[in-house]
Amino acid sequence: MRATVRNRAAANWKKAAAGLLLTVFMSVPVQAGPGRTGTWQALPEGGFVYLNEEGTPVTGWIEEGGIWYYGGENGVLLTDTMTPDGYYVNGDGAWYRRTEKILGTTFQAPERFLTWQKEGFSWPGKDGFSVLASTVKTAFSGERSLRIREDGLEYRMKDGTVLIGLYPDSSCGGWRLDLAVGLDRNSVDPAYADTYNYQIFKAFLYQISSSPETAADAICDSWSGSNAWGLSRTAWTRAGDMQIRYGASDGMGHFWMTP
Repeated sequence: MRATVRNRAAANWKKAAAGLLLTVFMSVPVQAGPGRTGTWQALPEGGFVYLNEEGTPVTGWIEEGGIWYYGGENGVLLTDTMTPDGYYVNGDGAWYRRTEKILGTTFQAPERFLTWQKEGFSWPGKDGFSVLASTVKTAFSGERSLRIREDGLEYRMKDGTVLIGLYPDSSCGGWRLDLAVGLDRNSVDPAYADTYNYQIFKAFLYQISSSPETAADAICDSWSGSNAWGLSRTAWTRAGDMQIRYGASDGMGHFWMTP
């Protein structure tokens, strides 16, 4: 049954959210050579440091078992932050290239937070969006569509009403995400409109963020009203490789995102 016929928000049946597929991507710039022999050492105050064969802390990139880590000041492992050269490492200190299948189409996150450039800009997932646009058109019998432009992405109704929009924003040196639909992370059945709302939202974040799942959690929590991440109208909050600030007008939420 098509997504326009059944409304996910009115149903009681739920499924578990789709899992995120993480894949290791091996093209990180290396300052400390790969394949070195060394050991991890726990620090009394918390955290870890990587010691080389001579027992000296290693700074820069470290390859261990096919995963990349970064030793910061005094070799202390960086976690849940940006490296000095612009890559996001997770809570374990590991750098991954995020990849996820969204409504049957594979999207890969950029290596770093993507900055829009007026000349020669191209979305990293443009081909995937073309496939996704066809999927949306079929599911909603043309009543909803994806609009792909150099300077913005829009998920919209036939009358032009924007449900989700992503636009470059010079005021913050990053992006503005506009939301006018609910986001249900637990909706995974393509028979429901809520599933398309959330999955297209995720596909948008996969265009700009190297940590889209983190950004999605922060924005969803704010938009649902729980705001576990503490997003604010007046201050920036770090979420993965980006900082986020929240605003609202005319029944639409606005999320500004900058590196």
